[in-house]
Amino acid sequence: MSNPDNNEKTLTQEMQISAQTGDLALLKSQISRWEAEVADESLPQKDHLTFELTMVEKLESLQMKSRTGKHGAYKNLLNRLLVQAARTNRVAVVKYVLDERRSSVTPMAVRRAMAASAFDVLEVFREHGWDVNDPAQDNLCPILGFVTSSESRVRWCPERGADPNARNKNKYQDIPSQAGRCASVSTLQLLAEHGADFARSNALQRAAESSVQGRVEAMQWLLDSVFPINQREFEYNPDEFHKWRLHGLGSALHFAVMANCPEKVRLLLERGADVNLKDTLGKTPREWGHEEGGEEVFCIA
Repeated sequence: MSNPDNNEKTLTQEMQISAQTGDLALLKSQISRWEAEVADESLPQKDHLTFELTMVEKLESLQMKSRTGKHGAYKNLLNRLLVQAARTNRVAVVKYVLDERRSSVTPMAVRRAMAASAFDVLEVFREHGWDVNDPAQDNLCPILGFVTSSESRVRWCPERGADPNARNKNKYQDIPSQAGRCASVSTLQLLAEHGADFARSNALQRAAESSVQGRVEAMQWLLDSVFPINQREFEYNPDEFHKWRLHGLGSALHFAVMANCPEKVRLLLERGADVNLKDTLGKTPREWGHEEGGEEVFCIA
């Protein structure tokens, strides 16, 4: 087996390069070589792979074992190859890994493909059982919630059946709120056209606390779309509001003050935000500002 301690690339590194560049013929021969080298099952997994799994890979490996019973060095290698091919939209390699090597679509491969706008690969994933409303990672919301900064990626998702109001398993994360954090106004409009209900989210709070460019314009759009300006986090859902109340759920003004952003505070005050509204622990926006170092923004009131 190749020695990972010298300057030469190991066989597994070479395979990853082949997957990333789309050299399928070379990849097939490399996998055959690897299989021959690891025929001795007495070797530990790290010697099979010659690379360390990341924490996310370890987590997804355990989840794959729980769901399918498939695990081990071979499956971890195939997942790494799938990810490398997905990030460069190498459809032929992806199909080979899924069909001929009997690998499975993993959340990491989906995330890497979406991050690269590898839509051809994503279509292959759909053909192999991935659903656009599947969690992007354990206890996270679907992939749409992680691409709201890209209008082209957002547009792709609803056209394939993505739920614009989807939440994660514990219901503390949702797509409209994620969009409030980083989506442009045109992307917010696009999501609304596909049914996103921003009033039943924490989108205004997420926009108020976010440092992403364009948040004031996003807040203006949300308020013009009849977002309740004094609504505290999760107050649109009594059960969730009660569930999370001990976390100190606040209004958009609470978060704008905490972010120490005069422009956001001014906008909210001009629109009628209640400066005396208390969060679920009894604290006003001014008290949040005092605790977080943003109290001086109230001089504009």
